[in-house]
Amino acid sequence: MVDAADWSLRFHRRLLAGDRFGAKSVIEASLTAGTDPVGVYVDVVAPAMRRIGDGWAAGAIGVAEEHRAAVIVQQVLAVLDSRFSRRSGRRGLVVAGAVAGERHSLPLRMVADVVRLSGYEVQDLGGDVPVDAFADAVTDADLVAVAVSASTPGNEDAVVSTVAAVRRRVDVPVLVGGGAVPDAATSEALGGDGWAADARGAVELLEDLQELR
Repeated sequence: MVDAADWSLRFHRRLLAGDRFGAKSVIEASLTAGTDPVGVYVDVVAPAMRRIGDGWAAGAIGVAEEHRAAVIVQQVLAVLDSRFSRRSGRRGLVVAGAVAGERHSLPLRMVADVVRLSGYEVQDLGGDVPVDAFADAVTDADLVAVAVSASTPGNEDAVVSTVAAVRRRVDVPVLVGGGAVPDAATSEALGGDGWAADARGAVELLEDLQELR
């Protein structure tokens, strides 16, 4: 049986080649082989995208290739989104967004999808959300948590301002994460109540925080 790491490597190769149909076929094959929907996001797609990002940072691939790969992933996830059955948002609402200046919304979208698969309703605000707009979005009575994302270093001030604005509006856990937040200590320093290494961990963290309230 092919393991998740192998599926992720195959997916990564299709992304580098700009092969949308091949990328979709890899995901379909991994599902047929027994990978569950959460595993597709966390164990197949996410590691492949990290390799793409690492390749861009190292100068091994260009900006155009990195953007092309991100578009292919968005297209593949859109197809999967229509296939994966979701339970109702009976576990409450999570508002998630990337802070002002952060234009990378794909990592946030992947976390949002996994959280939805776990029974929560998620309002995904996308990337580059102004502080006031973020705060205005967190007034729903069913709100159980807010997720603040930053994938690019240098947006720390925007994270701190966003967390503070959210706290002035609501008293719910605020999760701070993303590629620019490497660990729980950094998340806490930026004002967060919790941090997770991946989308699967984010769901576990949500459940733990709700039990404490």
